[in-house]
Amino acid sequence: MQGASTIFLLFKRGATLNEVVLAGGTIPPHDGSGPTHFCFAIDAEQLGDWETHLGELNIPIEARMNWDQGGKSLYFRDPYGHLIELGTPGIWRTY
Repeated sequence: MQGASTIFLLFKRGATLNEVVLAGGTIPPHDGSGPTHFCFAIDAEQLGDWETHLGELNIPIEARMNWDQGGKSLYFRDPYGHLIELGTPGIWRTY
């Protein structure tokens, strides 16, 4: 899915301080002040490889999400506390 689309999300400071629990999973807190949140788009078939790779590096997966449109996300933190998401197609209407 190279170059098909781009999404840039902005979050209101203080509006995402709490965990969000939805039917498909959990989105960890990720406020716009201090540690931030960003997502890398990956192909669906790469998700398992990423889970294995993160496990080999002893990087805990903080949460998983199964989105209504069929996409999946994994969430983990970098050493600075930023929330990193790996997302497959089906998260948004445009991706």
